[in-house]
Amino acid sequence: MKKKDVTAAKRTIKQWHDTHLSEYNEFLKLVDAAIEQGDVTMFEKNFNILEKALPQGVTDYFSVKENNPFLWDSKEITPGKLWDAGIKMREDMLQYAPGFINNLKEQRIDTNDPQMFSMYYWLYFDEGAKTIKTIYTKYLVPEGCGALKKFLYEIWIGLVVSSSVQYYINTKKDWINENKTEADNDAKAVVRETLSQVEGVSQGKSDVDVDLDQMLIGDTEKLIDAIGYFVKNRKKDSHLGYIFHFLQKAECMEKNKYNYTTFHRAIIRQFPDAGISGVDSAQELYGKIQVLKDASTRLLNEYDRMKENMFVRFIEAKQ
Repeated sequence: MKKKDVTAAKRTIKQWHDTHLSEYNEFLKLVDAAIEQGDVTMFEKNFNILEKALPQGVTDYFSVKENNPFLWDSKEITPGKLWDAGIKMREDMLQYAPGFINNLKEQRIDTNDPQMFSMYYWLYFDEGAKTIKTIYTKYLVPEGCGALKKFLYEIWIGLVVSSSVQYYINTKKDWINENKTEADNDAKAVVRETLSQVEGVSQGKSDVDVDLDQMLIGDTEKLIDAIGYFVKNRKKDSHLGYIFHFLQKAECMEKNKYNYTTFHRAIIRQFPDAGISGVDSAQELYGKIQVLKDASTRLLNEYDRMKENMFVRFIEAKQ
């Protein structure tokens, strides 16, 4: 899936969440029950949802003994064979991904299914993938089950890790750091092996595409009103560079997390009727005002005027 498609999906999911807080809070109660009590009813329900969306070819695939270790005789099972089977299975499943995604969209997403939207919001915005791994490690695989345990880890935890990286939920670095504190050696080995095979996707600040409210720190509603005021009353588009600069100065936005291009796209989406044009002039001005040592008198005077208006307004709005 392309980054722009993921971004559009995340925006749809967030919009659903903002208007369905009660449904999402009920979902979180089930997550808490899974973490604290080992009640995995919610996950079983989601697995059933996913199972119904599987293309027919998947069922046929697992009916073949060679593909499905659960059909093997006990004497055929060795740790090495299970490990290899897990890797092959993950690779083979890629051919069914387009059909699965299409079925899931038609059955759940297009019908605004609250369970599915809650799950995806949790995954993208509430560290859900890491929690799934924790719950699975703690409750769904019994201690002392040997080679079978390693196989189950390879399939499920490997799938969680690889999917979260490929779908821009977590980065490889996130999982490397998470793995440092993992106590279960089987889980740690699977994460390490999975990461060695998964190609990372660009998560750098130049490749970020988020909505304005996600970029802000503080009272988001007041800050967006303040930004809207300056966008509406700007004398020229280059002055948008001042808005980005003073939001960072007022600590209303994490400095160096986003570049100006990301901010520019966000305000175009936030204020679609503001007549905002291309990024070049504002980006150029933003670059100039980072170092004012050799700036012209005209620019220094303009900077002071903008600071007096914007910086103070953003500080007040942040409270």
